[in-house]
Amino acid sequence: MKHNKLNADLLAYLRAHCLLFYPGDDFCNIRVTVPSDVDYELIVLKTYKALLDKFKELNAGRFDPQDEDEILVDCQNAFHRDMIHRYRLEQCRIITSQYSILNTLLMVLNQVKLIGLSYTYAINQLCVGSHNHLVNCLNMRKYLKMLFAPNEPLPTPSDSSASDEDAETCEAREVHLGD
Repeated sequence: MKHNKLNADLLAYLRAHCLLFYPGDDFCNIRVTVPSDVDYELIVLKTYKALLDKFKELNAGRFDPQDEDEILVDCQNAFHRDMIHRYRLEQCRIITSQYSILNTLLMVLNQVKLIGLSYTYAINQLCVGSHNHLVNCLNMRKYLKMLFAPNEPLPTPSDSSASDEDAETCEAREVHLGD
């Protein structure tokens, strides 16, 4: 798992697994590899969150900062103690960010489904109030684009024309200076 995006392999597995429980009529249009239906993605993301909850419940001491002192007491080497501390903090950071991303995506999908907002408006409204939601939406923009606008290309900066012009002027200067 990474701290800035959801695990794509786990999402694909959960999409395949949740097909068994999907109550919708449009069963044939569900794709396992990419998000394709808002209702189905809500089920998948809720299952992802339940899986994280269960993982956290089964490993309660692993993500509790109060239990860290008990583990670090057993370690005599300062380097090992520091590495254990950093490793555990990174695990906590990853789990926290996974919850944050899931909550952001669930809020966007619920606003689109229940209120009927366009996905761009829902994202804008959510991101105005919170920097955390903005970062999550930026990190998950590929996911959101595949779900809501699969046929549109991802926007890319149009710096290529400016860099070509700069390259031509640099070459022209070099030629001019050499004469």
